[in-house]
Amino acid sequence: IRISQDRLQSQSSKPTDSSISNDNSNQEVKIQSCNTCGGSFYDVTSYRSHFRSEWHRHNLKRKMKNLPIVASEEEFALLPIEQIEL
Repeated sequence: IRISQDRLQSQSSKPTDSSISNDNSNQEVKIQSCNTCGGSFYDVTSYRSHFRSEWHRHNLKRKMKNLPIVASEEEFALLPIEQIEL
């Protein structure tokens, strides 16, 4: 499927719900969030690495079992090894 470059540019310039504009400048900061863990990420590198993290994988497994997720990475770090979903 081929989409014209003008169409792609017009779609990418539309604001999203997860965009925050800074009143001091006209720059937008796009916040990415994980629907599983609830974490928010301000840069693509940390957003992508989150999906490879043990915390995210643990929460995916808990979510599939209808168990509550571990709300923060700090909370996850405090879990005893026996409680971590492998």
